[in-house]
Order: sequence, then structure tokens, then C-alpha cells
Amino acid sequence: MRFAGWIVAIVVLALAASWFGGQEIARRAQAALAEMAQMDRARVGSVSAAGFPLRVGVDFRDLALLDGPQVETPRLVATAPLWNPLDWSGDVSLPMAVTLNGMRFNVTGTQAGGGLRAGYAPGWPVRAARIAISDPAATYEAAEIPSLAARDLRLAAVQEGSGAYRIDAGVDALTLPPGLAASLTPNAKFSDTIETITAQGLVTFSTPFTLSPQPAAPEITALTIDTLRLVWDGHEIGLSGSLTVAPDGRPEGTLNLRLHDWEDWLEFAQGAFNIDRRAMPVLTILGNTLSQGTGDGSIVAPLTFRNGEMALGPVPLGPAPLLR
Repeated sequence: MRFAGWIVAIVVLALAASWFGGQEIARRAQAALAEMAQMDRARVGSVSAAGFPLRVGVDFRDLALLDGPQVETPRLVATAPLWNPLDWSGDVSLPMAVTLNGMRFNVTGTQAGGGLRAGYAPGWPVRAARIAISDPAATYEAAEIPSLAARDLRLAAVQEGSGAYRIDAGVDALTLPPGLAASLTPNAKFSDTIETITAQGLVTFSTPFTLSPQPAAPEITALTIDTLRLVWDGHEIGLSGSLTVAPDGRPEGTLNLRLHDWEDWLEFAQGAFNIDRRAMPVLTILGNTLSQGTGDGSIVAPLTFRNGEMALGPVPLGPAPLLR
């Protein structure tokens, strides 16, 4: 009987801790969102405790994150187990809205969720994060058909060092807007569906991400690509290497580019990146030369970024893209 009494006492204490812990977390979440709202970085309809009795957590209704890409969802429920209150998982209600550069997209899917692990340190730094969406589709509000769709989308990040995060990401069966590929590459004849894109690497930011509001969002300062692989209609492209990012957002460094069926990729690059047609004969000669030594007809070449310009081997390709 005495043992049973201890069990009951432990259960009661756990329930009380869960209840009061959940209320305290909800209160702190409300305070943090109020601070972000004053900086025009977030807004929320309501915040309440969730997860009782064995978890602690927060239920956000009509949540909008306005810093950088704007994300709006009707509901986000985030909870953590009572015995590990810094290891969170969450479910996001769909559809949600995402606004990029003034363009508003409605995002749908069969399921969306993720997780986040924080650290015991000032600001509550993000140690790990993940997100996954099944059957995602993004539709531009001005359009009547999905702008992008996929079978699944996944992203995981684990902190390594202060502002560095190990990234593992992938998307399968990525469907582009109808006719987009043909408009970019009429001669290469790529379809509107990319079989798979996977990426692993290390991304370094100016500061680590934190749960506490930050004066400014962390900016990318370096990028190491262990492997980036894209397969499109059976044509494969791979990238690896390291870049640093200048204060203006321009990359500096070299990536190793490997292309299978390089003629089709060259035609794609000319249309997609507006490469000067006058450079195409030189690039074709370069491709033929490089492919002779690989044995499988593929080419391996350095993709160099320097002084705001990019080049494939000795051939200039034009302005480098901004990474901020």
C-alpha cells in the first residue's frame, strides 16, 4: 500500500508539474510574441497551454511570422515531453500562406510537422530543427493551378559550433509549373517533374538561431556542400565544395561540378541563366574536352565565384547569384 501511495503521489506531482509548466510556457510564449509584435516581426490570435498531462506545450491560433519570409498558419501546436522540456515537436495546420518578395503562396499538403531542440544557454540557442511536409503544393494566389508541388519535402539541421548547422535536405517528385521547363530549355526537352533533389552540407551563419527574439536575423557567412544531387528525367548533376559569402551576399570560392548528359545541361543553363549565346561554342569545346577523360561521357569542372562573377573553368558565365 505504501508503494501504491508513492506511485499516486508521483503521478499527482507529474500532473501538477505538467499543468503549471504548460501555463508558464504559454505565458512566456505570449510575452515573446508580444515583444516580436512590437517589432512588427510576428502576430498571433491567441496562445494557450497544450500537452497536458504528460507533455508541456503551447497552442498558437492564427499565428503569423513576419520576419524575412512571412509564414501564416491557422494553428501550430508545439509540445515537449515533461521529462525533456527542451525537445519540442509540432504539428502545423494546413493550408498556410507564405509570402516571398511580395508574392503570396498558399501551401497545402496532407501533413506538416517538425521538431526543435533548444539548449540551456542565454537566448535559448537552437541545437537542432527539422520539418517535413507530405504532398506539399504551393499555389501563387494570382494563379489557378499549383506553382510547385512534390511528393514530400524534408529538412533537418543540427548545430555544429556556434553559428554552424549541419544540413540534410531533400525533395522528391518536384513538379514545376506546366510549360516552365520547355520555356527555359526548348531544345533540351526537360519535363516538368524533377525526380529528386538531395543536399548535405554545413551552413555557417553570423550568429546562432535562438528562441528568444533577435535584433536581426542571422546572415549566412559560409557554405560547405558535401553533396548536392539533382536527377531530372534521368539526367544527373552533382555539386560539392566550399564558398564564403561577402557582406554584399556574393559568394567567393569554388564548387566541383559533375554533369551527366552535359549537352542537355548546357542547353538548360543557357536558357535558365541567360548565358550569352556567343559563349556556347567555347563551352561545347570545353565540354567535349573534359568528357574525354571521364570514361562515362560526364564532365567534372570547377565552378568558380570571384569578384561578383562566376565561371565554368576558364569560361565566364556572368554575375554570381546573391546568397542573402
